[in-house]
This record gives sequence, structure tokens and C-alpha cells, in this order.
Amino acid sequence: MPSLREIEKTLCTLWMNKEARDWLRSDSAKKKLPKVLSDVDPRLLEEVDRAGAIVYAGSINYEHHKMADRIFPYCAKILKDDWDDLVDAYYKRYPSSHFNFSKICNQFSRFLLEDCPQLLAKYPYLAELADYEWLELEKIEHEAKIVKEDSPPIDSLEKIIAYYPVLNPTLTLRYYRYPIAEIAEKLQNQKRPRKKYAESECIMAIYRDPKTHNARFMEIGNAVAALIAGAEKADCSYQDLLKITISKIPGLAPEEAVLKFLELVEELHQDNIFIASRQNKISH
Repeated sequence: MPSLREIEKTLCTLWMNKEARDWLRSDSAKKKLPKVLSDVDPRLLEEVDRAGAIVYAGSINYEHHKMADRIFPYCAKILKDDWDDLVDAYYKRYPSSHFNFSKICNQFSRFLLEDCPQLLAKYPYLAELADYEWLELEKIEHEAKIVKEDSPPIDSLEKIIAYYPVLNPTLTLRYYRYPIAEIAEKLQNQKRPRKKYAESECIMAIYRDPKTHNARFMEIGNAVAALIAGAEKADCSYQDLLKITISKIPGLAPEEAVLKFLELVEELHQDNIFIASRQNKISH
């Protein structure tokens, strides 16, 4: 008699695997058993409620495709008629292992990189675009609570020495090889991007805004990226960040460098990338 584990595995295969679903919908007695079901006890397959399994499998498949459509609308627009087959191939490669439907798509960018070389030869930026789209959901569902603290403005050399910044805990920096921000903007405006773009570094700060609770995508330059990356390190004061800024924007006089730095810090606070300034322990 089949074990409970065997029953669970068989039902999961019938519900989740396309070849198994196709076999289930066919005249099973006349169609060759697919490889994914070749090791299943025949008695178990005979006992399956085919009608119920077909309905349930269809419902799960529909919801999985609907979820992929919602998370990756730009990728779906680019691939058009090839999209559904790609989603089926992804779910076959990475079967659902999480109760939250949205989590089953978290390997899609990796899937494109590792399993779809022909597709990336046609659209080299596709994996990065998928990552960009996935991060929107990741930031919205991020469990961190963002607390915007009342902090003194960093507007003098004394405060640069005395304080350090607190980063938005949902923030991620991405260094894309392709102009993903430009490609995403075209798709958002219902314009079709080119199949291929020359490599052009696109640095993005991606995070959840504490006011709107929406994901924000901000394209930034090397100096700001270095400043944010520095702030990610523990015990990194504004004084440390000033040194980083000076190294990234050479040729400025000392006073100009300080003013430029203060301007960048103010913008990072306004954009809710920095959510607070706290006093260094040594300055108490």
C-alpha cells in the first residue's frame, strides 16, 4: 500500500507538472505514462479522482501564472506569446515550496541566467529586468518596520563629526550592466524596448518609502552609491562618508566638497534613504 509521502508526492506532481497534467486530461489508458510518473505505483494512479485533480491542478496553474504576470509584467510584455511556456518551464525547474504564492517566483532571475541562454542571447538584459521587477514585491513585503526619527539637520562640520546616518532597512543597491531604468520606463510608457542594448552601468537604490509604503527605484551615480555603501557599514560616521565623497568627486576645494556632501546628505534624508541621524557614542 502506498505511503502517505508517496500519495502527497504523486498528487503534487499531478497538480504542478505540465506533462503530468496533460496526461491526466488525456485518455490515460491510451497515452504513455510521462517520465515524471513512471515510478508511481499504478494502483495509486488508478485511485486518483481524476476530475477533482484536473480542476484543482487547473486552479493552481492559473493562480501561479496570474502571480507571475503580476510580478513580472515587463518581462511578459517583451516575450508576449512565449511568456506562458517560459513560466511553465520555470515552475518545472523550481516547484513551489512556500505557502505564500508570491515567494515561488523568487528564483526567476536566477532561472533566466542559468537555464535560458538562448533567451538571453536574444534579450541580454532580461534577467536584470526580472530582478528589478522582483525587488518591487520584495520591498513591499519586507518585514522591517521603517521608523523615521526626528533628527537634527546635518548642516555643519561639527555635526558631520558628531553624528552618523541610519539607513532605510529595506534598501538594496543594484549595479546593473544594462540601462534597466531606461528599459523599465519605456515599458511603463507602453513603448517596446530594443532587443539589445550596449552594456551601460545602471546603479539603482531600491527600497520601500515609509510615507507611501510603495517601492521606490532611484537611479544614482557612483558618488552617491559609494556614500550609501559606506553607510551600510557599522559605525560609519558622516565624517567617514565625507572622505568617501571627496575621493569620488576629486578636484573640489575643501569648502566646495563639504557643501556638496551636505547637499547629498540632505537629499538622501528627503528621499528616505537615510531615515535618521544619531550621535556617535564618542561624542557624548
